[in-house]
Amino acid sequence: MLATLGRAHEPRGWLLGAALAAILIAFLVSNVVALLDMRAALRSSRVIVEDALVSIEMVSRLDADIDQERLLIDARIAEKNPDEIRRIEQKLADVNADFDVAALAYEPIATFPGEHETWTRVQHEAQALRAPLRHALELSRHNHPEEARAQMQALQDDFEHIDDEIDQLVGINQAAAQREVAETATKQRHALWLMVGLTATGLAVGVVLAVVLSRFIRGREAELLQLAHALEERNRELDSFSGRVAHDLRGPLTVVNLAAGRLAERAPQELGTTALLQRGVTRMEILIQDLLMLSRIGSELHDAVCDPSAVVALVRDELSPQLSSEGGTLSASVESAEVVCAAGLLRQALWNIVENALKYRRRDVAPEIQIQGQILDDVYELRVSDNGLGMSAEDARHAFEPFYRAERTRTEVGTGLGLAIVKRIVDAYGGALTIDSQINSGTTLRIKLRVANGRRHEPSAHLGSTRALRKLEQHPPA
Repeated sequence: MLATLGRAHEPRGWLLGAALAAILIAFLVSNVVALLDMRAALRSSRVIVEDALVSIEMVSRLDADIDQERLLIDARIAEKNPDEIRRIEQKLADVNADFDVAALAYEPIATFPGEHETWTRVQHEAQALRAPLRHALELSRHNHPEEARAQMQALQDDFEHIDDEIDQLVGINQAAAQREVAETATKQRHALWLMVGLTATGLAVGVVLAVVLSRFIRGREAELLQLAHALEERNRELDSFSGRVAHDLRGPLTVVNLAAGRLAERAPQELGTTALLQRGVTRMEILIQDLLMLSRIGSELHDAVCDPSAVVALVRDELSPQLSSEGGTLSASVESAEVVCAAGLLRQALWNIVENALKYRRRDVAPEIQIQGQILDDVYELRVSDNGLGMSAEDARHAFEPFYRAERTRTEVGTGLGLAIVKRIVDAYGGALTIDSQINSGTTLRIKLRVANGRRHEPSAHLGSTRALRKLEQHPPA
């Protein structure tokens, strides 16, 4: 039923998960695209602004060179000292060279609207001034200062016109830079609003999906809880049924056993047959006892605590005769504590484990069994080790399954329920059971149980458990 419910809800859950994943991916992609667009706009704006700044720097440098050239020529006309004249003419050559370098550097970056046309006019006008300026210099060199000054005065309007053109170039670059900054700010605002819109949309859709998913999960949890209650009720019914069946089988088996005994008395020649019948009845009684134990575990659960050291001591005392008859030993080093488990059920679990160790021993080696118990981080671990036949990894995986019998131990008397009962007892109290075994090297079973309230043993707290153990001494398990 649970599997059917899971399959029925898988498509819906898958679609909701896929829708949420798609929305999250779309949201992330959209935000990434918006961020990339913003970064691209910033890079483009930075490049344009940097070009504008470089252009303004170059234009200002050209303007300074033209102004400096005019001032140097005026100084050359007025200067009489030969050394100073040579210095001025050297500076004039340097200024002309710097103008050519700046013009060459400015040419490729004059790309704004109207900038290249204005620069072309400045170049032509500056080129047109070269000849009159050289003529003024020649007049000054031949000691005709008045004619040289008149020549420079005649060029005044041309210089002012070039200054105006250069001012236009600076204005073009400044306007372009301001325009680009404004456009970048607009793009950033648009990208920001886009991101805000996407975020708001994503949050809204996420909230809607979260509400839908939460309702779906709550509905699923309610259905699972209902099914769990139904399954628990079915399990109780099955336990009750198995208990009733096992109990009802005892009557017919008793009749069969009595009939076999009378047959043995009246027909001594059939002793082999009657012995076979009685062995079968005995095995059936053992199986019924194990089935009854399985059915009682669920009904015996309660908030019980016990002291593992007291339970181990009782099990050791009860099994001492059997250990002695087999020439075996059982050593115990068990720390006293309070664990969450009924004393009788823990006794049954340990009894089954130790009895298995004796049953599946190696015939050429005296059985040695060790029981150790200690608290490990608020968990109590009971470790039962033996030196018996052991089992393969495959057998160990199935060891706790009801009625499972390993191939090499099927000749031994048993029902295959011993470890299944141990497993169910441990699981019923929220514990854990693990097995570690190697063929012909023995087996180690670890039982982990919760420590009651995280406390160690307090003698007064175990009065009830001790009384229960004393009562159990009168009823050893089959």
